[in-house]
Amino acid sequence: RIHDSLLFYGKSESYKWTDDARESYDEEYIKKSYRYEDSRGRYATAPLHGRTLSGGGYSYQWRGITDLWRFPKERLDELDADGRIHWPARGKIPRRKVYLDRDKGIPARDIFLDIASPVPRKESTGWRTQKPLALLERIIKASSSAGDIVLDPFCGCATACIAAEKLGRQWIGIDKVPQAAAVLQERARRELQIPMPDGAGESWVDWSPLILTAPRQRTDLNPDFPTEPRSVKEWLYANQKRQCAGCEYELPLHVLTIDHIKPRSKGGQDAEGNLQLLCHTCNAIKGDRSMEYLKQQLQVRGILTS
Repeated sequence: RIHDSLLFYGKSESYKWTDDARESYDEEYIKKSYRYEDSRGRYATAPLHGRTLSGGGYSYQWRGITDLWRFPKERLDELDADGRIHWPARGKIPRRKVYLDRDKGIPARDIFLDIASPVPRKESTGWRTQKPLALLERIIKASSSAGDIVLDPFCGCATACIAAEKLGRQWIGIDKVPQAAAVLQERARRELQIPMPDGAGESWVDWSPLILTAPRQRTDLNPDFPTEPRSVKEWLYANQKRQCAGCEYELPLHVLTIDHIKPRSKGGQDAEGNLQLLCHTCNAIKGDRSMEYLKQQLQVRGILTS
């Protein structure tokens, strides 16, 4: 695999992918396009004429040149007085200066080529799946506004949390690995420069009371229920009294198959309450349908009487 896909969903038309996330120009493009320089820095040039504008421009004579201009005459005078007009060789139309440090770059496209995939050494935590901070900053900029809540339910080494904090977002991070909280605290101290009061421990941060390190336990699962497929089958076989859950015939274990009562294609889980054993015939009849459908079909075929 050489890429990950980002899927963006919204509740309504008001949720849009913004153009706040922009790609920086590569060095080759800068050399080619921003080839001029003055006391303010490197700049490219843009048209002052309005001949390509769909709404037209302003037709008048300025500095001895009659043309259809992009701006009113007063605006051209302001730009010229401020040194923001590039005057080419005689006979050519002057152009507007566009400085590199004022250019926001181009809106991020669907493939990011300007963010290096290896995590910079100064960010590295040793976490196996760590992503560059610049990548998460771009994603958060593009899909949220300042003050919004960013949720990362598998936050790992907290790159999304750190990026959200830097960008003025609220955030919630969740991870089942207890060390994740300690990594988050260390990164907050190092990368966000959160100060520590006198006598505080190394892991102290302003919002440390909000970090919950005790893992939450699920209460809807049987802790004794096995996870290995063969053990699951044997467990179900004993609990179903060696019977098929459909036709109710007592059968050897090897002719029974594991079935999801609510099919996985419809959101059914690999949990004890959603698993049962069916014989090959009942499983083929049921398919991805309900148990009510299976029982009805078995009655029609005379296999079940009630």
